Amino acid sequence: MRVHDDGDWSTIIVFEGLLTVTNALITWDIPPGTPAGEYRVVYTASGRGLDGPPVPGSGGEPGLRRALTATLGH
Repeated sequence: MRVHDDGDWSTIIVFEGLLTVTNALITWDIPPGTPAGEYRVVYTASGRGLDGPPVPGSGGEPGLRRALTATLGH
């Protein structure tokens, strides 16, 4: 079940690129009233070789999709 996405004010994605590598820093300012539980932040992107077309990422390709699981306190 989707709780928040990149359209919500509580989620921020900052991209930083250097030559052919781009890093994404994802933060989630957990809104008051969010129930305790386990949440997953998922980022999906596409990659490109030096001279190739964009290639969409999938869950099995390291570096293109990252998941972070965090448990909120009471």
